Amino acid sequence: MRKRTLLMSATLLASGLTPLAMASAEAAVGTPGDVNKDGYRDVVVTAPDATVAGHAKAGAVVVLYGTAHGIDPSRRTVLTQNSTGVPGTAESGDRFGAAVVVSDLDRDGYSDLVVGSPGEDVAGDDGGGSVTVVYGTSSGLTKAKSVEDPWPSSHDAYGRTLAVGTYNGLNPVNGTAYTLSRDSGSLYLWDAGVGPSGKIIGNSLERSNVDVAQELTSMIETQRTYSTNAKVIQTSDEMLSELTQLKR
Repeated sequence: MRKRTLLMSATLLASGLTPLAMASAEAAVGTPGDVNKDGYRDVVVTAPDATVAGHAKAGAVVVLYGTAHGIDPSRRTVLTQNSTGVPGTAESGDRFGAAVVVSDLDRDGYSDLVVGSPGEDVAGDDGGGSVTVVYGTSSGLTKAKSVEDPWPSSHDAYGRTLAVGTYNGLNPVNGTAYTLSRDSGSLYLWDAGVGPSGKIIGNSLERSNVDVAQELTSMIETQRTYSTNAKVIQTSDEMLSELTQLKR
């Protein structure tokens, strides 16, 4: 077991049944906490200590759907790692649902679930933990993907706590790129060390999530592909020129 646990936010959900969103009628598009996009907020309940298919503390997440008359307990979806579309398999001690965040990550009007499984064994790492994004869609909660741990060798219990947000109103595109939104405000460009901007510090290292070696390899591959295509075009042009000369 490694020495420390990764804390991804200041929010730690208690085990057992923890409601995350309350139901109310709002606009049909973009209602916060509306998993099925019917205009009513839904309730997400976590049960990380639930037994699934005989596996103790495998964990589960339950979505109770809101209606014009409040929550309808008969309309619900139970998610486990054995559910259709959810990566992984329910195993003892995974604690799927130990942390859950509800947010419309892809801005399609359906709220999505970010689910932590801090007890998940990953690639031989006991209790390394995992995080799964389950997307709300028109066909239900059947589309999901895993979120890779960026520093798997430095901690355990990845996914024990979770948070979702944007940076200064920017929408994240990937690990290093963002797009503007209505909340971004005006764009300002400053030189380093001028105005509110930070400073450039010499003889220091900065942690980055960009794999420089991979980026360099991709650049070389692209350059070689370009050179090969250019050579093909040149050869074709020379052949066409020869044909033209023969015809004459």
